[in-house]
Amino acid sequence: MLRRTRVYRDEHTNAVISHSTSWIPAVFAEELPELVMGKRLSGGTSIDVITRHTGRPVSKRFSTMWARTTTPADAGALEIPEDTRAAVIVLTVRIVDTSGMTIEYGVDLGGPGCRWAKEESAE
Repeated sequence: MLRRTRVYRDEHTNAVISHSTSWIPAVFAEELPELVMGKRLSGGTSIDVITRHTGRPVSKRFSTMWARTTTPADAGALEIPEDTRAAVIVLTVRIVDTSGMTIEYGVDLGGPGCRWAKEESAE
């Protein structure tokens, strides 16, 4: 498995808004070297890059989101003091393509005081 991590920061304060870790099948590491980099992709998300490469669109997304209190392990990822005790949001997602292959499993950790919003169209 290829492990891909990214840190998203507030553009004004530079504080970590969220820390994202994804696991992607290793076969894509050789075929799509841009996935190995820990920065934003210019061609969209990792899922966009993979689906364009394979020609198989996403068929299912399994997501779970919950709030919990920070742990000492969160401190490094979120660049906060280790003894911080505050609410964070944890989001997991497993994305499956039309062949049934899991093309990405991800865990996002939203920093204390951050809000996440999601908008979906009813098409």
